[in-house]
Amino acid sequence: AGGSYQPTLAAAGDALHLAWEEEAAGAFSIRVATRDAGGWSTPAAVSSGARAYAPRLAALPDGRAALAWTEE
Repeated sequence: AGGSYQPTLAAAGDALHLAWEEEAAGAFSIRVATRDAGGWSTPAAVSSGARAYAPRLAALPDGRAALAWTEE
């Protein structure tokens, strides 16, 4: 069994950014997706460790978003 946990959102420019923990086969990864005028992007994994958790998003003044997380 897997699941999605710890969702975090940030509105930056004309986009909404979403990040979360995704569990699969006992490992956790951080995934992200973005919503703009065209709809939601395909979720993408951005972490590289076997245990990534606690994602946090922040909107930047230039319209981009910054993402940080903890990884073991």
